[in-house]
Amino acid sequence: MKLKYYFSIIIFLLFAHKSFSQYYFGGNIGFGYSNHSLAEVGNVYFESQGQTTFWKIFTGYQLDFFGMEVSYRDNGTLKVENPTYYFNYYNRGIDVMGFGRFQWKRFNLKGKAGAFYSNTTTNFVVKKTLPSQNNRVQLTKYSNDANETHFIYGVSLGIHLIRSIQFQIEYENIYLEEEQLSSLSFGLTYLLSKK
Repeated sequence: MKLKYYFSIIIFLLFAHKSFSQYYFGGNIGFGYSNHSLAEVGNVYFESQGQTTFWKIFTGYQLDFFGMEVSYRDNGTLKVENPTYYFNYYNRGIDVMGFGRFQWKRFNLKGKAGAFYSNTTTNFVVKKTLPSQNNRVQLTKYSNDANETHFIYGVSLGIHLIRSIQFQIEYENIYLEEEQLSSLSFGLTYLLSKK
């Protein structure tokens, strides 16, 4: 009895894989938004926000209602300069996400969440005016390189242009304790197998 049960499951999975599964790959480009803060350094508290150029490449595997996606993303470089400091923040990494999907005619809606393995390089320079030395500006440089794991989530809406190519618009947000890092992007997905 158990043998028939396991055999039925294997046949179903093979059929499901053949009938409902799809591999895909693609790329997006768009805008990143960063709101970044650092602890006090050199008697200056760093806090900055701005827009960056965002891009990513990805590949995935999907069934009718579920799937998994892996991507490399570059969240861009945030540069800020004011009279007291210069700030440079660059973030990139790999994410792994699971998603649920709903297909209706030419439209494909996904909600996804997972883990983002990031590398962040931070460079900043504190500018200090020295009145006792004829207002000479002293520059003190600090830098930091960190590898961290964060929770990431997002939604995307895809529109099939033709059977194997899909245009998509996507919003994603990376959960950080003292920062906000999000993106709005557009791209194309190429479906390797057909339903």
